[in-house]
Amino acid sequence: GDDGKLYIVQARPETVASQKKVGVIEDYKMLEKGTDVLTEGRAVGKRIGSGKVNILKSIDEMSSFEKGQILVADMTDPDWEPIMKKAGAIVTNRGGRTCHAAIIARELGIPA
Repeated sequence: GDDGKLYIVQARPETVASQKKVGVIEDYKMLEKGTDVLTEGRAVGKRIGSGKVNILKSIDEMSSFEKGQILVADMTDPDWEPIMKKAGAIVTNRGGRTCHAAIIARELGIPA
């Protein structure tokens, strides 16, 4: 500042880099494959998720979501984080590698 002092106005803990395993290569493979491709999309990482799908049209349906289910939503924002933390995987209709769902999935190590 103008008075020669250093002021820290905001600090957040590091979340992504601190969880990386240095020098470890993880390779994921499907143990079983279905015969029908239901849909295709772009993955955020290399992880594979499986489980019961729960399609939520709005955050108001949060109470129907159970731990380990696959979260399917049009898009997410910070209000969705409690559900995302319980998800076995995350699928969204909109967004890309830098969207909210992708960032949170990488931070939490959840397939997306």
